[in-house]
Amino acid sequence: MGKETTRPAESKASISLRGILAAQKFSKEFKNRTAAQSQSRLQVSHLKPITIINEQIPDSAANPKEKFSCAKAEELIREYLPAKLARVTYEPEKGASLSTAVSEEIKRLVKTVTPPRYKLIVNVTIGNNDKDKTADIMVTSQCLWDPHSDSFTSSQYMNPTLFCVVLVHAVYFE
Repeated sequence: MGKETTRPAESKASISLRGILAAQKFSKEFKNRTAAQSQSRLQVSHLKPITIINEQIPDSAANPKEKFSCAKAEELIREYLPAKLARVTYEPEKGASLSTAVSEEIKRLVKTVTPPRYKLIVNVTIGNNDKDKTADIMVTSQCLWDPHSDSFTSSQYMNPTLFCVVLVHAVYFE
């Protein structure tokens, strides 16, 4: 009888001993990995930040005598949009002609405060402002840009039936 009672106890002890050894090995490997990760984080945080933008104006940059004033242009656009679009209802058939007319009028207005040698690009987007119908709009563009002389401004307007987004890019030509 004594042998039968010792065998289950021995097997329980050997299983738990193996379990303890496996747990120790796992915890040691885990500690080593976390120590290595924290070491690499410490090394990264001591690096100097990389400066991507060069603050000096390159020789090839255009140097206008007077720069385009975004504030003046935006003020003109913000005054114009409510006056033009307050009583307009959105009609898909007339959207293209309306956006063309608004674009031409904004270009004419902004030219009055634009310094010489600047060319204007005016983008007008007009869409339905129906609360029941949701629509996502994404607009993107690419261009060559001189951040020292070129500039842009934007404005938006909404009434109960439509929304309007205006982008004006002022590009300097030498």
